[in-house]
Amino acid sequence: MRSLLSQEWFRVALLAVGLLALFTLNTANYPLFDVDEPRYAETAREMISAPGDWITPYFNHVKRFDKPVLFYWLIALMYQLFGVSVFSARLVSALAATMVALGMYATAQHEVRAGRAPSVLPWLAVAVFATMVEPFFMARWAITDMTLTACMSLMGLCLYLGLMASVRWYMLAGVFCGLGLLTKGPVALALPGLVYLLFAATRFGLDWRQWWVHVRSAWFWGGLVLALCIAAPWYWAVNQANPTEFVQEFVFKHNLKRFTSTVSGHKGAWFYFVPVVLAGSVPWVAFLPGALCRAASHLKRRLLGQWPPLVLYSLIGFVTIFLFFSASNTKLLTYILPAFVPLTLLLAWYAATWFEDGLADTTGQGVEVADPAVPRFERGSVQVMLGLLLVIFGAALVATFCDLSALMPANVKAFYTPWPFRMTAIWVTVGLLAVNGLWWFRRSFQAVTGLVITMAGLLVLLSVTITPIVSTMIQSDLVWAAQLAKADGAVLTTYETKKPSLVFYTQDKVYFVPRRLGNETTTDQLLYHDLHLPGRPLYIVVKNLLLNEVLEAYDTDVVRLGHAYSLVRINPGLKTKLYERKPPVDLSDLPNQ
Repeated sequence: MRSLLSQEWFRVALLAVGLLALFTLNTANYPLFDVDEPRYAETAREMISAPGDWITPYFNHVKRFDKPVLFYWLIALMYQLFGVSVFSARLVSALAATMVALGMYATAQHEVRAGRAPSVLPWLAVAVFATMVEPFFMARWAITDMTLTACMSLMGLCLYLGLMASVRWYMLAGVFCGLGLLTKGPVALALPGLVYLLFAATRFGLDWRQWWVHVRSAWFWGGLVLALCIAAPWYWAVNQANPTEFVQEFVFKHNLKRFTSTVSGHKGAWFYFVPVVLAGSVPWVAFLPGALCRAASHLKRRLLGQWPPLVLYSLIGFVTIFLFFSASNTKLLTYILPAFVPLTLLLAWYAATWFEDGLADTTGQGVEVADPAVPRFERGSVQVMLGLLLVIFGAALVATFCDLSALMPANVKAFYTPWPFRMTAIWVTVGLLAVNGLWWFRRSFQAVTGLVITMAGLLVLLSVTITPIVSTMIQSDLVWAAQLAKADGAVLTTYETKKPSLVFYTQDKVYFVPRRLGNETTTDQLLYHDLHLPGRPLYIVVKNLLLNEVLEAYDTDVVRLGHAYSLVRINPGLKTKLYERKPPVDLSDLPNQ
């Protein structure tokens, strides 16, 4: 065993297994979260269901061109291997996150061997990435963002190695570029390419001879050709099958329009991603002020060229990606995820420099040095941020021991169990208290190690206890409704609500019916005539706030009363005089997406 542990490949294999176990922990034991997870999971399921279409994605039997096809293909592959399940749908993101971590590990190892990075950087980079809040949770959700992040970051790291090590890396960069184009579209090429050009400009300047070595390389152009060979066949095929719809929906609406205007109400101010990055990088946000201050100081003195290349590359990557998504008019919490990879490398390197000498000393006499090279302001900023985190989690600990039930809505109170929250708050508060103490006594190596252990324990507790409670609270009514409708062979509709999870759990078409107010005739016609199929009952999912409106208007039987949503059977026949017979409504015009 000792000889195996000395082998690099064996350590990497253990690392990969550990990361995958962390990212998939308990993901099979709670439902998909509306609205995005079920859309991707169901679109992949419809691909493998008869008749199936592996070129044009469908959701709820309606064409869906929001994203390219790779993520659906990967989930469909997991379905084929492990069966249609929540675990299979989420496994793709976990695998992508593991690849990102291993990519950072390999790149950092290259820098260590080249003498340009602390020896602890590879392991610390993996630890930081795996214990950051946003990357951890994005690795556990069946959405495209982690797969896109994997393609973009691995392409960027290969471009870096192509510039710093061997031009042969450009071929692998082309592979990830092609996969990125199949995951999200042009942004997968534009952002890593822009970061690469900016970094090359800082190294080569106006020395065109160094530029020419890379531009003329057959490996460089071979990578571009390979990217096109991977992505172009699907784009050609889907455009041939949908010559106008695909261009209008994917190119104009979901790429150009998302950047230049607000789509689906996802708007935000120019500083929208500032709190997202701060909260998403907990607990390593403690190192962010010092790292940025050091970067600003070096920029002011024109010393950035003296930085280790990987650090400069990470700084350029983080700033470029952050500014790009901040300039976009459509904003979502998950869009900024690709910026967390260069941010991880930047923070891991910054933290590693604090205790590299101390780590070396402890292998000798067991005495850690006091980090004399670290400016007092930077050390103080880390202490302040760690103290702030301790105050926040300490306040959360106090709150969990108070009786909060009187402040909770009925649907939340029914699922609230205080002990998982108390146990989690106690773990983090005690861990941060220990970390703050270690940092106060200048035990940098032990403090950073304690931070990793504290955060890993927190994320495990969240995965095992709190996340299933929250998911059950939000999704249980909808899962029950879908399962009852499926068991009874019913036609399922909804009333003034669009929940894609109903489609995934019924594995059948769901009709999203508009509210009666303002459109009584159309709504009544659908519920009384068009959706009643011979031999199949008609069930409708309705919010409890609108339940009385449905019960008063239609001849109904309540199948199940939920905490937030209820399931009602609509019987054919009139209870009001609002209904007037009209020509059948074209159901393809209904908002099924």
